[in-house]
Amino acid sequence: MSDSKSVEHRVCLGDVLTDLAWHCSPNGQFSDSYEGLSLADYRTLKIAAGEQRCCRECSMQLLITSLGFTKGGVTRIVDRLERKGLVNRCRLAEDGRICCVLLTDTGRETFERIESALRTRIEAALDRMPKRHSDTLRSALPLLLAEIENS
Repeated sequence: MSDSKSVEHRVCLGDVLTDLAWHCSPNGQFSDSYEGLSLADYRTLKIAAGEQRCCRECSMQLLITSLGFTKGGVTRIVDRLERKGLVNRCRLAEDGRICCVLLTDTGRETFERIESALRTRIEAALDRMPKRHSDTLRSALPLLLAEIENS
């Protein structure tokens, strides 16, 4: 199996865990402790951060495809993040028709805080479970991932 397909499945499994942590918060929202961002806002930051870490551009088209939203929906998300100072738009020098999204320093810091809080929330939930259940889950998830990768 190719590395890109493997990474794709890991991201999907990670998204499932993120969704669980996100939606299982006490009031169903991050509100103040997560800076008032929606799950779509967070996912947009996550995609842009991943592309920047790999020294690639995060195009609006990539966001549309990755998020599964319409062009208008992604534009509204990026507009909102831009107003909050979390992202900037830019045009590719090689092809000015392509609009890309870059995290600002504040956007990267915000993403990293939320990412850390989600990881902590997931780990805390696993730690609160009876050990036999958390051990089962911790060992079953990699097996599930391996089966997905082998299919």
